[in-house]
Amino acid sequence: MTPPLAGLRVVELATDIAAPYATKLLADAGADVIKVEQPAGGDPMRRWTSSGAELPPGEDGVLFRFLNTSKRSV
Repeated sequence: MTPPLAGLRVVELATDIAAPYATKLLADAGADVIKVEQPAGGDPMRRWTSSGAELPPGEDGVLFRFLNTSKRSV
């Protein structure tokens, strides 16, 4: 069965939680979501942790991974 939003392309220009969660729902429904990140450092959510602990270089936080599943990123 074809996903309901297959063929729809969405460009995400947001950070934090609300808009990335909304576009996650669109991606889960089959939309092609392209996340555009800041050239220097990317999305600040990449480095966010609930404990405030430092992440090793190149690692993404769990919330960032959850919110950006099924998306492409530039």
